[in-house]
Amino acid sequence: GLAVTLAAAQAQEFWVTPIETVSESEEGYERIYQGSQILAIWPVGFPPGVEWNGKLELQVTGLR
Repeated sequence: GLAVTLAAAQAQEFWVTPIETVSESEEGYERIYQGSQILAIWPVGFPPGVEWNGKLELQVTGLR
């Protein structure tokens, strides 16, 4: 019952990747899905003496 909104000013894109573990069972190895991670990708360069700032906003609201 939640809605999550992510905003990242000037982010080029978002990557969503799974978080998984591998465990050994009686049948052999198995991958277990644990959740997902969301990565904001910013196109940045780091010239000497220049400061870079990024901002990521997360909003969580309850659904009714």
